Amino acid sequence: MGGWGSTLIEAEGGRKGGIDQCLKADFLNDTIISHNAFSFIFMNPPYGTSEEKTRYEVDFLKKVIPYATKEAVMVFVLPQYVGMEEELLDEWCSHFKTRFVYRFQDSEYEKYKQIVLIGQRKSSNERDKDEEQRLQSVISR
Repeated sequence: MGGWGSTLIEAEGGRKGGIDQCLKADFLNDTIISHNAFSFIFMNPPYGTSEEKTRYEVDFLKKVIPYATKEAVMVFVLPQYVGMEEELLDEWCSHFKTRFVYRFQDSEYEKYKQIVLIGQRKSSNERDKDEEQRLQSVISR
């Protein structure tokens, strides 16, 4: 089974990491993908704020959710401070059951302040306020 990716950077680099097809395109604006297409998603979106004053990390998460199959696994790399934001927590916890939260090793963490959320797509899209609070507590450590 092959992998698929989208990047704004030259697509050639993706082939070395197990990506069979890599589209050089703006994922948010230039891609159309069938819903329920992916059972595994690795997402490391650009960090920052869009012209519309929304976080790219949240925009990417909202866009990719319909592409995840029921019980799909998502690996989401993002800055720790974004992981504590209510909008991201609301979106994540409404659609994914968090299985693991990791922080990068000290030397890498000091550079980028990144964490990794690993979750499984839920069958319902109900907001889970208790999970949001628990996850925010774990991430803020």
